Amino acid sequence: MSALIEWNSVFYTEHQVIDQQHQQMIGLLNALHGCLENTGNSRDLSEQLEALCNFTMEHFATEEQVMAKMGYPHLERHKAQHELLAAKARELNQSSLNGQQPLCCDVTEQLREWMLDHFLGEDRELGLFLQQKSRSS
Repeated sequence: MSALIEWNSVFYTEHQVIDQQHQQMIGLLNALHGCLENTGNSRDLSEQLEALCNFTMEHFATEEQVMAKMGYPHLERHKAQHELLAAKARELNQSSLNGQQPLCCDVTEQLREWMLDHFLGEDRELGLFLQQKSRSS
């Protein structure tokens, strides 16, 4: 199975919980992709997608709590990105469950692009803020 994303130091935010959750999200995405590559049955695919969606929602809540607690100035912008992805994920999961849209590698490639963009953009900016905040404490 080829991994869509390999975890590496460029993704670090220096916040232990956020970094652990990002690693788990990458693992779940790679598992979903592996299931697709191995032409997994629709039940396995649905379970993998649901696990990724559920964990991602938990992660968003955690990240938003950290941002609020630390007084992150771009919380609303970051939260809006989370809400947009959450809506897309719910729509994708629902259409997959209803058989309206079969899961394929295009879906995991789109999720990969979103993750990379988000981790290397918004989350990197958050990480820099958290690092500065911890140094000034």
